[in-house]
Amino acid sequence: MNRVAVAVCVLLSGCSLSNGQLRVAYHAANAVDAGTTLARDPRCMVEGNPALGSNPSDAAVVGFVLLQSLAYEAICSGPARREGEEKACRIAFLGLKGLTVAWNTSQLAKGCH
Repeated sequence: MNRVAVAVCVLLSGCSLSNGQLRVAYHAANAVDAGTTLARDPRCMVEGNPALGSNPSDAAVVGFVLLQSLAYEAICSGPARREGEEKACRIAFLGLKGLTVAWNTSQLAKGCH
């Protein structure tokens, strides 16, 4: 339920932000995603993203997050902008990233048992 609340807040607050502010918020959340992924304890926590595998190297995590940033910019600044949907694109990406960060944070808080 906590993740849903975070997503709703992100989506609702995103409506009042400019595209530039949404861009900054996404890249900040993407950095937090990388940080929370790198902070996991590999003895008891596995990565859930199948593209990275269950125990990715730090370099793989950082590289993947950088690729996500590039894809975000390419999609939201390209086709979405041309179709007049740039803001919706940025809010959607931010909402998904917010859910990822909320999930990672909840897993870190549980720790190893």
